[in-house]
Amino acid sequence: MIRPLVLSIALTLASGQAWAQMTFCQGDVCTEEVNGVKRTMTPEEVGKLKRQNARTALGNVECRHASSPETCETLMRDLFAQFPY
Repeated sequence: MIRPLVLSIALTLASGQAWAQMTFCQGDVCTEEVNGVKRTMTPEEVGKLKRQNARTALGNVECRHASSPETCETLMRDLFAQFPY
């Protein structure tokens, strides 16, 4: 299993098609860097990114550990409704 993974990584690096993307945010200003090229994200893109991050964080909540799992599930449905894609 490791051999095919190492081979695919080696082929990717050898082909020179390595791709990297990073996003840095300070408050409501986010900069996206792709292959060393930086650009400032638009306010709409920043809003979308923040909504995606909030929705992901909500997805990590496990209601089974709550003192009232039923109430937690109801609140989670209401919260997810606030973050439509």
